[in-house]
Amino acid sequence: MSAWNRDLAPWLTDPERIALWDYLIVAKLDRLSRSMLDFQKLLEWCKANGKTIVSISEGFDLSTPYGRMAANMLMMFAEFERVRMGARRSERAQADKARGWFGGGRTKYGFRAVKVDDHYEVEEDEAEKAVAYRMASMRLAGKSAARIAQTLTAEGIPTKLGTVKKGPKAGQSRQWAGGTVVDILSDPDGILDTETWTRLQPLISNASRPKVNRYSESLLGEVAECAKCQSPMWAHNTRRGDTVWTYYRCSNHDECDARMIRAADLDAIVDL
Repeated sequence: MSAWNRDLAPWLTDPERIALWDYLIVAKLDRLSRSMLDFQKLLEWCKANGKTIVSISEGFDLSTPYGRMAANMLMMFAEFERVRMGARRSERAQADKARGWFGGGRTKYGFRAVKVDDHYEVEEDEAEKAVAYRMASMRLAGKSAARIAQTLTAEGIPTKLGTVKKGPKAGQSRQWAGGTVVDILSDPDGILDTETWTRLQPLISNASRPKVNRYSESLLGEVAECAKCQSPMWAHNTRRGDTVWTYYRCSNHDECDARMIRAADLDAIVDL
């Protein structure tokens, strides 16, 4: 990480703080940086501002050409080691996956990570599995993904994301979104059995895009979410005389009273 993105940054950018020091003392150079580019940038900054880097372990005098050459060689090896560490982590992750071990992160809905000896494995979470099959039953019964999400939220069933961490809603359960329901029901590697998953796919694919030609492709179609019900929004064309206006409209508009938003206004925000 660059020195300008760490706790050291104010001492490199604030003129009042820059005037308070002359030496940057580190235990080892590789604790300061493991990138040749970032290290060279810091060296040039120190030279331009009359500052000196001192390494306690290596004892380099970076105010001389020989000291800087030695430091650059050491930094080259430190950068190589950083790259190799990343490669080793990747190799370890691939080996763990081949053994069926869990490599970390968030498990799919319906599963949980459990510790087995010195590693973690994934097993079914019976509570989440029951919720996933309930979603499937509701969708097969004709309920929309948005309506399913609203029902789960109203009943206080927790999502995989848990509770809100910050803000006025901190501690409250996160709301379900129709898109999340679709993701769970359409995941071929998810918790649902093959028969149930296969029965659901025609319903999900048919509902994923409206069939009426009043809707069109757009920058944020099915990406933007309704602020009221979190359903995906589609681009809706409206003709006024010879002019066609495009708006984003909640896909759950039969049950949601959210107002349409001009596509040009919303797209402009993303294009900034």
